[in-house]
Amino acid sequence: IYEQIVERVKLLILKDVLLPGEQLPSVRSLAMENATNPNTVQKAYTELERQGFLYTVPGKGCFVAPKNVELLREENLKQIEKE
Repeated sequence: IYEQIVERVKLLILKDVLLPGEQLPSVRSLAMENATNPNTVQKAYTELERQGFLYTVPGKGCFVAPKNVELLREENLKQIEKE
C-alpha cells in the first residue's frame, strides 16, 4: 500500500496539483483518509524523502521539494526507455 501512496504523490506532483513548497497532509490525517495504518503512510513519506521528492521540517510536517519535477521527468524518461 505504501508504494501506491508513493506513486500517487508523485503523480500529483507531476500534474502540478502539489507545488514545490506545499505542505502535505499529516501522517495521521492521510492514514485516516485512506483507512490505513499511520506507519504505512510514514514509510511512504520516508521513501519520497529518500528519493528527493519531499523534505521534512521537524514540528511542521512534510513539504514538496523544489526540484521534484526534474526528478520525476528523469524517472519517467527512464521508464519509457525500458518499454
